[in-house]
Amino acid sequence: MKKNTKTISIMLILIMIMTSCIFTSFAADENVAPAEGAQVEIQTEEPAEGGENAVTENTSDGVIVENADVVDTDAAVIEEEAGSDGITVQEEGNLLAEEPVKPAKPTKLKSKPGYKKATITWKASEGADYYLVKANNGKAEKKVKKTSFVVKTPDIYKSYTVKVRAVKRSGSDGLTELKSDTAKLTKVRCVRPARYLLTLKAGCTLYSHWGKKQSWTLKSGQKVMATKFAGGQYILEHNGSGFCMNRVRAANPKVEYEKKKDYSRKEATEFMNDYGLKSGTKEMVWVSTYSQHAYHFKKTSDGWECDKHWDCSTGKASTPTPTGTSFGKMTLHQKISSRHGLQWWSCFSSLNALHSKRTSWKLGVPGSGGCVRNALKNAKWIYDEVPMGSRVLIY
Repeated sequence: MKKNTKTISIMLILIMIMTSCIFTSFAADENVAPAEGAQVEIQTEEPAEGGENAVTENTSDGVIVENADVVDTDAAVIEEEAGSDGITVQEEGNLLAEEPVKPAKPTKLKSKPGYKKATITWKASEGADYYLVKANNGKAEKKVKKTSFVVKTPDIYKSYTVKVRAVKRSGSDGLTELKSDTAKLTKVRCVRPARYLLTLKAGCTLYSHWGKKQSWTLKSGQKVMATKFAGGQYILEHNGSGFCMNRVRAANPKVEYEKKKDYSRKEATEFMNDYGLKSGTKEMVWVSTYSQHAYHFKKTSDGWECDKHWDCSTGKASTPTPTGTSFGKMTLHQKISSRHGLQWWSCFSSLNALHSKRTSWKLGVPGSGGCVRNALKNAKWIYDEVPMGSRVLIY
C-alpha cells in the first residue's frame, strides 16, 4: 500500500512538470516573429470608427497579429515649411533657412547737364524696391523710387560725386532692408558760366541794386567772384542781393574756364530746353563762356534743337563779354559787314558782336575786348543766316 502511494505521488509530480512546460511553450509561440523567408500577407480594412486603419497580418505559422497604428515610414511625406521671410524650403533631415539675396548693384550711371542742375540716371536693379542716393553736397541719403535723381548745384564750381544703392525689403514685416553694393559716378557735369576772380585794389562799400536793400563793405585785398558783366561793371551776389562793382576796382582779374569740356549737341539741346528761353524768331545762339564754344538752335515741335556749333573766343578777364544783368535778355539788333578791319558783325549788346577774327588770334581762350570772335566762315554764316531779333545767350 505504501509502495502504491509513492508511485502515485511521483506520477502527479511528473504531470505537473509537463503541464508547466506546455503552458510555457504556448506563451513563447505567441511572441515568436515569422521565420526567415515566411510569407506575410497584409490586408488593410476600411477605416474603423474613429478614423484609424486596421491592419491584419497572417503568418505561415497561423499566428494573427492586429495593429491599428502601423505607419510605413518609407512612404511618409516630408512637409514643406515656410520661413518668416516667405521663402519655402523642402528638405530631409534638418531644416535650413535659405539666405536672403540682396539686390543687384545699379549700373550705367549717367549725368545729364541742365541749368544749375544735373540729372543722374541709371539702369534699374533686379529685385530693388527703391534706391538710396547721395551727392557729396548732401548730408544724408535720399530715398527715391525712380531710376533718376536731380542734383541741384547752387555752388556750380564744386566737383560732384553721386552714390547710388538699390534696396530690397525683406522679412514678413517688410522692415528689413537688404542693400546692394554702392555704384558711384564722379565728375558730374552741369552747364556753368565762366567766373571772374577779383581782388580789390582798395576798400569800398557797395549798395545792392536788386534783392534785399543792403550794403556790403569790402576791404583792400579782399577776393570776390562774379559770373556776370554789364555796362562796364562786374555783377556780384551777396546774401541774396545783387551788387555792381566797376571793373577798375579789380586788380589783375582772372577768368576761370575749361576749354576741354565742350558740351555735345545733345547736352546743349537739353540745357537750352531746360533753361526755358524764348526768342523773337525760330532761331537762337548760345555762347558758352565756360567752354569757349558757340551753339546755334532751331525751334522744332519738341522745343529747341542744336544743329550747329563751333569754337569761339569771349572777352578776357578785364573786359568780359556782356551777359546782361539777367542771362538771356539780349538779341541780335544790328548787322555791320565790316568794322575795325574785321568782317561780319552781328551785334547783340550795343556794338558788342559776334564777328570774324585776325589770323593770329586763337580761338578757345578768352581774349577779346568784349566781343565774341569766330572763324571767318562761322561769322559770315551767322551774318547771313541768323535773323535779326534772334535771342543771344552769353552764359
